Amino acid sequence: MADGTQVTSADANIALVAGGDLTVSLVDAGSAGVRASAANIIDGDDDTDIVAGSALLTATGAIGSDSDTLDLSVNTLTAKATTGGLFIAEANGLVIDSVSIAVDTVATTGVSSTGTATTRKDRSPAARW
Repeated sequence: MADGTQVTSADANIALVAGGDLTVSLVDAGSAGVRASAANIIDGDDDTDIVAGSALLTATGAIGSDSDTLDLSVNTLTAKATTGGLFIAEANGLVIDSVSIAVDTVATTGVSSTGTATTRKDRSPAARW
């Protein structure tokens, strides 16, 4: 996503999947869930980046950075940064626990389906779609 891009929903789950870096300025799912998966998940501004009831964040690199944390306002978080660090700032406290997020997707053919991203007991993310 380009810096400054906003994604919002009316309490519906949001999934963002990038083959490269994902720059987050605002993803607001209300009380629903957010799944973000990318090489690196980068803070796009100084404001809150993710607002959600739950968030499942996975990166093959880093989530946030030591000089620019990813700013969250979530109730429950599961996160994994494989080769980088995990740098977050939470607005009001959170629970680290398993998260499961179902999202409807539409293929280029027009066929829709529901996929679920979840975490296993060991907190390693397992995506099924």
